[in-house]
Amino acid sequence: MKARIAHFLSINWYQTIRINFKAFSLSDALKLSIIVYRGFKIKAFTGSIKFNVPIGFGLIGFGQPYEIFTRTKNAGEASIHGNLICNGNVQFGVDTKLYIHKNATLTLGNINSFASESQVICFNEITIGDFMQCGSSCMFVDTNFHDLKNINTNSLYPKTGSIKIGNYVYIGTQSIIRSKAVIGNNTLVGSLSLCNKDYTDFGENVTLAGIPAAFIKSGDCRDWETEKNDLINYLKIKL
Repeated sequence: MKARIAHFLSINWYQTIRINFKAFSLSDALKLSIIVYRGFKIKAFTGSIKFNVPIGFGLIGFGQPYEIFTRTKNAGEASIHGNLICNGNVQFGVDTKLYIHKNATLTLGNINSFASESQVICFNEITIGDFMQCGSSCMFVDTNFHDLKNINTNSLYPKTGSIKIGNYVYIGTQSIIRSKAVIGNNTLVGSLSLCNKDYTDFGENVTLAGIPAAFIKSGDCRDWETEKNDLINYLKIKL
């Protein structure tokens, strides 16, 4: 009972109610599909949030304290000017940051978990499949932010691109996923890696690591089937 009360009090109910009623019709807003925890701020919302699953309680947790360490620096924030599409439950951990630019689309799968201090910055298109989890302080960014050019031809390089991540992918702590990255199903990405190209030619059940990330070996994967049901039960928000 004490744990349930503590969990109830850890939710920022003002921001939770506010974002739900800004994002959805009255009947859907009352279901409170988005939960905002204390220490996390919805800085701006001028875009849209869409669920491709039946709307229910707690499908998205912003600042969700699901990890071992749960104290926050009160640094988590989200600015959603584009489109956020969710295909299930999504967890943004403590002190995470989310930015979706106008007209950009971020599509998330079921049980996508972004650990503490991770950042997702979408200026064009990021698509992530089911059961993608990343360690703390990871970054997903599909833009260079600034124009870059070839001084010999005076031609500009594309400023933004896209990122695509498959199902059952684990990304180690402090890794960076940049535009042009395509990561296949059942991939392990080692900590402190930089993914910036298409890795699907290596197939599934592969390990990538390094700066930039390279193929390390095949034949290994996280044992998703053993922990899958426990993971779903653990990460879903319940009062």
